[in-house]
Amino acid sequence: MNRLPTRPNGCGTHHGPRYKQTGFWFTLGTFIVSGLVLTNVISPTDENQVGAVVNHVIQSVSLVASLASGLKLYKYKEQAKEEKQEEKEKPVPKRTTKPKRKTNSRGRPRKRD
Repeated sequence: MNRLPTRPNGCGTHHGPRYKQTGFWFTLGTFIVSGLVLTNVISPTDENQVGAVVNHVIQSVSLVASLASGLKLYKYKEQAKEEKQEEKEKPVPKRTTKPKRKTNSRGRPRKRD
């Protein structure tokens, strides 16, 4: 029986928790608006307008979160770059003597005289 390779997170291509994905929030927003229409909190004539507003809000929040994430990554890379530069500027102590070999060229223990 041939088995197809499975993905570590099961079916699909998602990475990480579902609540961190934009699609989750769009689906949740749609369900909430539909529930409010079913309970007559929102009239069916306003459903499309409210749904569009909810989707716009989710897109805006997603965009702001993406920008914040990108800024955080940029700052992290700049900090790592500065630390690497500081490491290069430190003087490297030089070894004055060579370490004695405990084995011969074949990797066997050296014979003592």
